[in-house]
Amino acid sequence: MKEGTHFTASALIVYRDTVLLHRHEKIGLVLPLGGYIEEGEIPEEAVIREVKEESGLDIQVIDSARTARAHNLDDGTWHQANPGMTLARIESRPGVVMLDFTFAAVCDDISTLGTGEVKKEHFVFLDEEELKNYPDIKENVRYYGAQALRMAREI
Repeated sequence: MKEGTHFTASALIVYRDTVLLHRHEKIGLVLPLGGYIEEGEIPEEAVIREVKEESGLDIQVIDSARTARAHNLDDGTWHQANPGMTLARIESRPGVVMLDFTFAAVCDDISTLGTGEVKKEHFVFLDEEELKNYPDIKENVRYYGAQALRMAREI
């Protein structure tokens, strides 16, 4: 990866009161699915595409901006995009910064799990209690995983 700032999007995906994560082969951590935002994409579009490419799953992103959308602020040139759960600054190595738009999402059908780029055995489903103690998960992933579970229960 070349030096500079890169924009990414990731999703904490809820399926039947569990969060879907995967063990990243290169870095050995358990992470949400996601990847780079391509030119012309908004973060929500990127995360849907990346999850499909990596896992084979179709997801529905939880709309964090539903209050603003209720006021219909779109005017044809300005669009109220889904802001997601957080915007994280990740320095993967000196000189390389990723700005990650992190979303909560739900998935109703996992029959296609493992048909994307990530091998099926690298996926793990964790409930809220397992999320607290599962190895190789950074604290921010634990926190936002629990947040995604709560957000999914509210829809």
